[in-house]
Amino acid sequence: MSDSDSHNSSYVYTWLLLVVLLGLSLVAAMLNKVVALSVIFAVAVFKAAIVCGNFMHLRMEPRWLTGVVLFAVIVLAIFWFGVAPDIVMVPLVVAK
Repeated sequence: MSDSDSHNSSYVYTWLLLVVLLGLSLVAAMLNKVVALSVIFAVAVFKAAIVCGNFMHLRMEPRWLTGVVLFAVIVLAIFWFGVAPDIVMVPLVVAK
């Protein structure tokens, strides 16, 4: 097997793992709402890490670059959770 074949098979295995995780999310949707949301979000974070690592080749980059990307995601999450209550929790009277 050449290097190109093993590289392409890595993409196939990653795709199959993502499909299996999608199935897990669909099965979790049939559970209790709190459990379902927890499982679905956990699977989504895991799938995002797989995509970043494999398809964006972040696994092969220097560790400091991975830290920069992780820092950016953490800052984005802090911003989102800080602003979301102002956007989502708008009273109906104000929204009209």
